[in-house]
Amino acid sequence: MIPVPKPFTHRSDDYLDFIRSKPCLVCGRGPSVPAHQNLKMGGMSKKVHDSCAVPLCNDCHTNGGVNGEPEHKGLKTFWDRNNIDVMREIIKLNAEYMHLKEV
Repeated sequence: MIPVPKPFTHRSDDYLDFIRSKPCLVCGRGPSVPAHQNLKMGGMSKKVHDSCAVPLCNDCHTNGGVNGEPEHKGLKTFWDRNNIDVMREIIKLNAEYMHLKEV
């Protein structure tokens, strides 16, 4: 039997520091914590890459902020209620980070 290698999960402390420097996507407050978004990139118990993290303040991340729906209770509901296209935000954050690294 051939062992199956464990999938690689990209980790970047620099990127997470960049995310922490941003205001919360929902309410605009800080400080922010990196909220990793599972974008169906694997099965259950798969770790999410750091590049899929977005900034959320602790209140929005744990208590749901303005709309009272915690982010971890249902991602689609959370982002729909806050009228945020999280995939677009992830792409924008990654592009901004890559531009900063080039300069």
